[in-house]
Amino acid sequence: EVTEESWVDFHFIHSGVGGNLSTIRDMQNTQEAMARPWMVGGSGKSDRHYRNLISVFELLKNERVPRSAIKEIGTSWESSKSAGSQTLSRVCSDKKQLENKLLQIISQRDELLKTIYDLSEVYDLWFGGDMV
Repeated sequence: EVTEESWVDFHFIHSGVGGNLSTIRDMQNTQEAMARPWMVGGSGKSDRHYRNLISVFELLKNERVPRSAIKEIGTSWESSKSAGSQTLSRVCSDKKQLENKLLQIISQRDELLKTIYDLSEVYDLWFGGDMV
């Protein structure tokens, strides 16, 4: 069993501002929207384990959820919890059991939305349009 943990944190800067992560996140008011940092290695018993982020991506890809829908969930969640939750429900409405499958990966709805927010931030960089 792996006993050491490593964590990865990132922030995609849209407007070219500098500074430390906390300052940027405070300025952009995104601190509450994200799940970061992500655990890499370790026991993996956390919802915030990197493999869960990848599992959410893979499920959305397999269910053919468009990139634009993932981005929309992230943008809505950043503006308000209720908007993000409504957008997730709408996106999942035509995909049988998708929301339940997602909640099997990330058990709490707010944490799931934070995960999708993080995914939406790095989708183009990490996954390069592999989805519909």
